[in-house]
Amino acid sequence: MSMTRYETLLLLKTEATEEEISSLENSFDTIASKHNGTIALFDLWGKCRLAYPVQKMSFGVYILVRYDIEPSDMAAFAKELDALLSVKLNDIVMRYVNVKIRKGASLDYKRPAAVDSFREGSKVDAFLKSSKVKGILDSVEGITKSDKKAGEDKPAEEPATKIEEPKKIEEPVKAEEPAKVEDKPEEATSAPVDEEGE
Repeated sequence: MSMTRYETLLLLKTEATEEEISSLENSFDTIASKHNGTIALFDLWGKCRLAYPVQKMSFGVYILVRYDIEPSDMAAFAKELDALLSVKLNDIVMRYVNVKIRKGASLDYKRPAAVDSFREGSKVDAFLKSSKVKGILDSVEGITKSDKKAGEDKPAEEPATKIEEPKKIEEPVKAEEPAKVEDKPEEATSAPVDEEGE
């Protein structure tokens, strides 16, 4: 009998770790080989905005898995796959769908644009992303060092906006003497009375 190609499109929660995704890939491979099948494609599409909320989430991670299995083994494969995705990996898998690909159908597909590069590329990409702050600091230090080297030969340039210095007052300003208030025992005054100066 000839093998038939099937595909499963998975929607995972964005909290899924790299270990969980690699475990999912290994589980697909194990189940497929157990049912005399092979995995043809395991494609991580990345984090995408959903058209509508799923389990109160607006974003999800898509994975497309294509595999070849004999039609006689597909029922047992589907049952075991359903148990894996619905029970064991229920905490990261939000939805999935299995589809049989027609014979002679094009295997090309349009991959949706990812919101971010969710774990794409190698470990070097992840390292560079995690060290981007250090890279920015290094570039700022490099600019500062090059400015100092260039500025050693020339006098420092004046800033584009000048800050005016405060004007100095040459003569001290005399304080006005407070008005004298006459003491009237019957009436209260609103002006403060200087006890020392009386």
